[in-house]
Amino acid sequence: MKKQAEILCELRKNARIKLTELAAMLGLSISALHYQVKQIAMYVKRWSCLLNPEKLGYPVCSFFVIEDVEVTDNLLNSPYLNSILQTSNELIAEFWFNNVRQLNRFEEYLHKMNVRFSRFIVVEELKRESFIPDNVD
Repeated sequence: MKKQAEILCELRKNARIKLTELAAMLGLSISALHYQVKQIAMYVKRWSCLLNPEKLGYPVCSFFVIEDVEVTDNLLNSPYLNSILQTSNELIAEFWFNNVRQLNRFEEYLHKMNVRFSRFIVVEELKRESFIPDNVD
């Protein structure tokens, strides 16, 4: 694996890793690693952390495929919304709830607005944030 791709991969696993530790892991000097991190910064959309909603009291994750893009503004104001994507003709939204009853109330809210949707409850997250393209470096 190319060095920059290796660095990105390791930073995705643990963005808080000490640069001295990362340099040793990759067999680089600190100055070489610092240079490489500056080079790959253009590939980074933003440096952020991923929350663990379950530990924050939101164990119910559900994805909704919503056919009515006109309700985007209403969804953007939902306190349960984690992320939302607009495709060519529908919305895909990820919501986190305290419990199933809260999820059911949210569905009732969508029904009252006559929103057509499909819902998928996440049972287990298998992989997230792992894509590293071959053309890095």
